[in-house]
Amino acid sequence: SSFPLDQKHWHAVFLWCQDEELGETMSVSSVNCLFLSLWVTARASYSVYTAIITGDGGTATNASGEVTVFVSDPSATGGMYTVFAVGSVSGLEADLSNVTCSASTLACGLHIHDAESFAFIGNASLWYPNKYTSTGSAGELAINYIVDLDSGDMGGRLFAIHDSAGSPGAGGILVQETSDVWSVATAEIDSSGVDGSATLFTDGTVVTGAGKVSGLSADVTDCSATNGCGAHVHSGTSCDSTSGQGGHHYNTEEDPWTTTGYTSTDSDGDARFVFSVDSEGVDIDGRTFVIHMNDGTRASCGLISSAPTPAPTLMPTMAPSSTPMPTAFGSTSKSVCKFSVTAMIIHFVLGC
Repeated sequence: SSFPLDQKHWHAVFLWCQDEELGETMSVSSVNCLFLSLWVTARASYSVYTAIITGDGGTATNASGEVTVFVSDPSATGGMYTVFAVGSVSGLEADLSNVTCSASTLACGLHIHDAESFAFIGNASLWYPNKYTSTGSAGELAINYIVDLDSGDMGGRLFAIHDSAGSPGAGGILVQETSDVWSVATAEIDSSGVDGSATLFTDGTVVTGAGKVSGLSADVTDCSATNGCGAHVHSGTSCDSTSGQGGHHYNTEEDPWTTTGYTSTDSDGDARFVFSVDSEGVDIDGRTFVIHMNDGTRASCGLISSAPTPAPTLMPTMAPSSTPMPTAFGSTSKSVCKFSVTAMIIHFVLGC
C-alpha cells in the first residue's frame, strides 16, 4: 500500500433498519432506520532503539548517558522516516555556546552513522542542521530532536555526539527494544477533531515516548498555559469522562509531566512530540494518554497497550426515522423486529 502505515482512518457507515409489521391487514410496514458511523484510527507502533553513551574512542572520555530513538514508518509522500531522539549525557565539553557550535558543519552534531564506515544513515544534508547549541558547566546535555530521513534502518548503528571541532566526542550503538514497548491511538474528546498516536518505552523508572497529533489549531506557537500543548500519561483507565481519564500519572514529589508535549503546530494543525519522564516506575499499561490543546483543554484520549490499538468512536449521525415501505402484495407476515443491514459504505481516508 502507498498509504502511510502510521495513520489510517477507516470510516464505516451502517444503515440499521428495523422492519415492523403494522397489522395483519395492512400492506405497508414501518422501517425504522438509524445511521451509525464508526471511525477507527489505526496506528502502527514506531520501532524503538536505545544506546548507552560513552566517551570510548572519542574526545569526551568521561562522557556517559543514554538515548532512546523512535523511528516511524515512511509516509506516503517521499518515503521519509521520522526519527525522534531523546536522552541525556554528561561529561561532554563544558559551557559550550551557540557560537562555539557553529564553527564547522559537524560541530556539535547529533547524528546517526554506520558503525564501521562512519557514513551517515540517510542523506548527510538532512543531518547537518541537527546540532546541540549549548552544554552545562559539567558538560551535561539534554537530547531532544525530531528529524525526517530517507532511511530508517537504525539497528546496530552508531549514535554519535560530535564535539565543538566536529570530531566524534561520544557515542553508543543502537539496539532495538522488543519488550516494554507500548502503543496508544487517541480519539477526539468532545468533538475536538483531534486525534493522535504515540509509542512509549519504559526502562526502570523512566518513560520515554514519541508521537504525532492532527486536528489541532493551525500555526500554534504559544504553549504557556497550564497543560498547554501537553502530551501526558494520565492515571485513569477510561476516556469516557474527565474523572475516568484521571490526572497526571507519577510517583515523584514533583509532577514530571508539566513540560512534555508538542511545542508548535504547522499550517495544517499537525504536531509531533518526543519526551523522557522519570515517573518513579509507574505502571502505564491500560492507563490513559491525553493530548491537550494549546490552551490546556483536553482534546484527545486513548488507552495505552502493549500492542497497537485502534481508537473507535461510535456515534449516531442521523436521528431515527420512520418511513412507510411497501411490502409484497397480500403479505401476511407477522414478523416483528426483523433486522437487516441494508447499506454499508467503507471509506478509506488518508490523514497525515
